[in-house]
Amino acid sequence: MGRKRNRPRQRLHICLALLTCLGLSITSCTSPSAMGAPPPSKAATPEVAGEQQPAGARRHLLLARKYLSKGNYRASIRENETVLSLSSGTPPADEALFNLGLIYADPGYNNRNYQKSITYFRQVSAHYPQSEYARTAKILTEALHEIVRMRQSMTEALKENERLHKILEESKKIDVETEEKIRGKAR
Repeated sequence: MGRKRNRPRQRLHICLALLTCLGLSITSCTSPSAMGAPPPSKAATPEVAGEQQPAGARRHLLLARKYLSKGNYRASIRENETVLSLSSGTPPADEALFNLGLIYADPGYNNRNYQKSITYFRQVSAHYPQSEYARTAKILTEALHEIVRMRQSMTEALKENERLHKILEESKKIDVETEEKIRGKAR
Protein backbone atom coordinates (compact mmCIF):
# COMPACT_ATOMS: atom_id res chain seq x y z
CA MET A 1 0.00 0.00 0.00
CA GLY A 2 1.32 3.37 -0.94
CA ARG A 3 4.80 4.12 -2.04
CA LYS A 4 7.96 3.03 -0.27
CA ARG A 5 9.54 5.51 2.07
CA ASN A 6 13.22 5.53 1.29
CA ARG A 7 14.17 9.18 1.87
CA PRO A 8 16.15 8.49 5.10
CA ARG A 9 18.03 5.74 3.32
CA GLN A 10 18.75 8.05 0.36
CA ARG A 11 20.10 10.70 2.71
CA LEU A 12 22.25 8.10 4.44
CA HIS A 13 23.71 6.97 1.12
CA ILE A 14 24.33 10.55 0.04
CA CYS A 15 26.09 11.37 3.32
CA LEU A 16 28.21 8.22 3.07
CA ALA A 17 29.12 9.03 -0.53
CA LEU A 18 30.07 12.58 0.40
CA LEU A 19 32.17 11.38 3.33
CA THR A 20 33.92 8.82 1.16
CA CYS A 21 34.64 11.34 -1.61
CA LEU A 22 35.81 13.95 0.85
CA GLY A 23 37.97 11.44 2.67
CA LEU A 24 39.55 10.20 -0.54
CA SER A 25 40.24 13.70 -1.78
CA ILE A 26 41.79 14.75 1.52
CA THR A 27 43.93 11.65 2.01
CA SER A 28 45.18 11.80 -1.56
CA CYS A 29 46.28 15.42 -1.13
CA THR A 30 49.65 16.14 0.36
CA SER A 31 50.05 18.52 3.22
CA PRO A 32 51.76 21.85 2.65
CA SER A 33 54.71 20.67 4.70
CA ALA A 34 55.24 17.78 2.29
CA MET A 35 55.10 20.14 -0.70
CA GLY A 36 58.31 21.97 -0.06
CA ALA A 37 57.92 23.84 3.19
CA PRO A 38 61.25 24.23 4.94
CA PRO A 39 62.04 21.52 7.49
CA PRO A 40 61.97 22.53 11.15
CA SER A 41 65.27 23.52 12.68
CA LYS A 42 67.02 20.80 14.64
CA ALA A 43 67.67 23.06 17.61
CA ALA A 44 64.01 23.93 18.09
CA THR A 45 62.73 20.35 18.25
CA PRO A 46 63.23 18.03 21.20
CA GLU A 47 64.51 14.51 20.80
CA VAL A 48 62.16 11.59 21.45
CA ALA A 49 63.67 8.12 21.71
CA GLY A 50 66.72 9.08 19.70
CA GLU A 51 64.91 10.74 16.80
CA GLN A 52 63.78 14.27 16.16
CA GLN A 53 60.20 14.65 17.17
CA PRO A 54 58.76 16.28 14.01
CA ALA A 55 60.94 14.32 11.61
CA GLY A 56 60.05 11.04 13.31
CA ALA A 57 56.40 12.00 13.44
CA ARG A 58 56.41 12.93 9.77
CA ARG A 59 58.01 9.62 8.88
CA HIS A 60 55.30 7.76 10.78
CA LEU A 61 52.67 9.95 9.14
CA LEU A 62 53.97 8.94 5.71
CA LEU A 63 53.85 5.29 6.77
CA ALA A 64 50.29 5.79 8.00
CA ARG A 65 49.29 7.23 4.62
CA LYS A 66 50.98 4.35 2.83
CA TYR A 67 49.19 1.75 4.95
CA LEU A 68 45.87 3.53 4.53
CA SER A 69 46.26 3.65 0.74
CA LYS A 70 46.78 -0.13 0.80
CA GLY A 71 43.73 -0.68 3.00
CA ASN A 72 45.77 -1.73 6.03
CA TYR A 73 43.68 0.20 8.53
CA ARG A 74 45.15 -1.30 11.70
CA ALA A 75 48.71 -0.44 10.70
CA SER A 76 47.62 3.05 9.69
CA ILE A 77 45.90 3.53 13.05
CA ARG A 78 49.04 2.35 14.85
CA GLU A 79 51.24 4.76 12.88
CA ASN A 80 48.86 7.69 13.40
CA GLU A 81 48.83 6.96 17.14
CA THR A 82 52.63 6.94 17.07
CA VAL A 83 52.52 10.36 15.40
CA LEU A 84 50.31 11.59 18.23
CA SER A 85 52.73 10.37 20.87
CA LEU A 86 55.75 11.84 19.07
CA SER A 87 54.25 15.22 18.25
CA SER A 88 53.12 16.12 21.80
CA GLY A 89 50.22 18.31 20.77
CA THR A 90 51.93 20.05 17.88
CA PRO A 91 51.57 19.47 14.16
CA PRO A 92 51.44 16.92 12.57
CA ALA A 93 49.21 15.70 15.41
CA ASP A 94 46.31 17.54 13.75
CA GLU A 95 46.72 15.51 10.59
CA ALA A 96 47.09 12.27 12.56
CA LEU A 97 43.86 12.96 14.45
CA PHE A 98 42.14 13.84 11.20
CA ASN A 99 43.38 10.63 9.59
CA LEU A 100 42.11 8.59 12.53
CA GLY A 101 38.72 10.24 12.13
CA LEU A 102 38.67 9.33 8.45
CA ILE A 103 39.69 5.73 9.14
CA TYR A 104 36.92 5.20 11.68
CA ALA A 105 34.37 6.67 9.23
CA ASP A 106 35.64 4.68 6.25
CA PRO A 107 33.02 2.26 4.88
CA GLY A 108 35.80 -0.16 3.96
CA TYR A 109 36.98 -0.50 7.55
CA ASN A 110 35.31 -3.46 9.26
CA ASN A 111 35.58 -1.84 12.69
CA ARG A 112 34.02 1.43 11.53
CA ASN A 113 32.90 3.51 14.48
CA TYR A 114 31.25 6.85 13.82
CA GLN A 115 31.42 7.89 17.48
CA LYS A 116 35.21 7.44 17.54
CA SER A 117 35.44 9.28 14.26
CA ILE A 118 33.42 12.18 15.64
CA THR A 119 35.65 12.25 18.73
CA TYR A 120 38.81 12.52 16.61
CA PHE A 121 37.32 15.23 14.39
CA ARG A 122 36.23 17.20 17.46
CA GLN A 123 39.77 16.99 18.84
CA VAL A 124 41.11 18.46 15.60
CA SER A 125 38.61 21.34 15.79
CA ALA A 126 39.12 21.99 19.50
CA HIS A 127 42.89 21.61 19.84
CA TYR A 128 43.99 22.85 16.41
CA PRO A 129 41.49 25.54 15.36
CA GLN A 130 44.04 27.13 12.98
CA SER A 131 44.83 23.80 11.30
CA GLU A 132 44.07 23.28 7.64
CA TYR A 133 42.02 20.27 8.78
CA ALA A 134 39.87 22.08 11.37
CA ARG A 135 37.12 23.32 9.03
CA THR A 136 36.82 19.99 7.22
CA ALA A 137 36.76 18.21 10.59
CA LYS A 138 33.83 20.39 11.67
CA ILE A 139 31.96 19.62 8.46
CA LEU A 140 32.59 15.90 8.78
CA THR A 141 31.53 15.97 12.43
CA GLU A 142 28.17 17.43 11.42
CA ALA A 143 27.79 14.97 8.53
CA LEU A 144 28.55 12.04 10.82
CA HIS A 145 26.10 13.35 13.42
CA GLU A 146 23.46 13.44 10.69
CA ILE A 147 24.28 9.87 9.69
CA VAL A 148 24.04 8.71 13.31
CA ARG A 149 20.70 10.52 13.73
CA MET A 150 19.37 9.01 10.49
CA ARG A 151 20.46 5.53 11.53
CA GLN A 152 18.70 5.95 14.85
CA SER A 153 15.52 7.15 13.18
CA MET A 154 15.71 4.27 10.68
CA THR A 155 16.10 1.80 13.54
CA GLU A 156 13.13 3.35 15.34
CA ALA A 157 11.08 3.29 12.14
CA LEU A 158 11.92 -0.37 11.57
CA LYS A 159 10.89 -1.24 15.13
CA GLU A 160 7.65 0.66 14.70
CA ASN A 161 7.06 -1.07 11.37
CA GLU A 162 7.61 -4.45 13.02
CA ARG A 163 5.23 -3.54 15.86
CA LEU A 164 2.54 -2.42 13.41
CA HIS A 165 3.04 -5.57 11.35
CA LYS A 166 2.42 -7.70 14.45
CA ILE A 167 -0.74 -5.71 15.22
CA LEU A 168 -1.91 -6.20 11.64
CA GLU A 169 -1.31 -9.96 11.84
CA GLU A 170 -3.22 -10.15 15.13
CA SER A 171 -6.02 -8.12 13.60
CA LYS A 172 -6.19 -10.51 10.64
CA LYS A 173 -6.45 -13.48 12.99
CA ILE A 174 -9.27 -11.81 14.89
CA ASP A 175 -11.06 -11.03 11.60
CA VAL A 176 -10.76 -14.67 10.49
CA GLU A 177 -12.05 -15.91 13.85
CA THR A 178 -14.93 -13.46 13.76
CA GLU A 179 -15.90 -14.51 10.22
CA GLU A 180 -15.80 -18.19 11.23
CA LYS A 181 -18.09 -17.48 14.19
CA ILE A 182 -20.51 -15.55 11.97
CA ARG A 183 -20.55 -18.40 9.43
CA GLY A 184 -21.10 -20.92 12.21
CA LYS A 185 -24.13 -19.03 13.55
CA ALA A 186 -25.57 -18.57 10.07
CA ARG A 187 -25.72 -22.33 9.50
